[in-house]
Amino acid sequence: MTLRNIVRFLSLVSIASTTSAFASRPSNTKSSSSTEIRATSSQERKPWDVFRFARQSSRFISLFPGSNKGVQVVQPGDTLWKPGQQQNTFTFAPLDDVVMGGASSSGFDDATGKWTGQVTEANNGGFVGIRSTPNLQLDMSNCKGLELKLRSNKQKRLKVAVRDNTEFNGITWASSVNLKNGSAVRVPFATQVPTVFAKTVDDSPAFRKVQVTAVQLVYSKFEYDGKLNPKFEAGDVDIQIEEIKAY
Repeated sequence: MTLRNIVRFLSLVSIASTTSAFASRPSNTKSSSSTEIRATSSQERKPWDVFRFARQSSRFISLFPGSNKGVQVVQPGDTLWKPGQQQNTFTFAPLDDVVMGGASSSGFDDATGKWTGQVTEANNGGFVGIRSTPNLQLDMSNCKGLELKLRSNKQKRLKVAVRDNTEFNGITWASSVNLKNGSAVRVPFATQVPTVFAKTVDDSPAFRKVQVTAVQLVYSKFEYDGKLNPKFEAGDVDIQIEEIKAY
């Protein structure tokens, strides 16, 4: 692990121990208007699982930066991920609010595409997520976006996000989608929102389709800039991922 990544990892511990990222607003993000719904802090407190934090966050800090197998050119129609498929472009691992001091927890079965867990608002948290593991670099210049097939026993609103950088907490290009059982949901790159900690970034550079480094799904209490997810419910999470492809 490089010195830079060690410093990053230690900074994550500092962030998680304060959980300030849930409440604070970076100076380069949009202000919340008086008419929007504001996130309320949960008073429930649970012990922070530092060992689960270390397990999850360490999966996304590469020990050998630059060890990826080179740039993979993706064409419209290419399947990026499907349950149990050996030639999948990437693998997923959980990345829940424990990395911010929260108490939500989820797991992902790469063989079946089952994403299950529990989300709680304790410790000012409220999200579970899965993210592709490091050393991915996709050239999606010829593509317009992602197409996903997802199922759940409840109607949910998820964030689908991609990254064009290798920073653990770098800018995430997010889109909110309502889950439609049996129907594909398209996420255009052109309408993505640049965010950091669920806050939109005003001065972000343009999204680089030539350098897609991560794909991420999040079920969160938080929408953007203080607004809440209108379809969020704390409790069990049970989502089936059937396919992710480019279009």
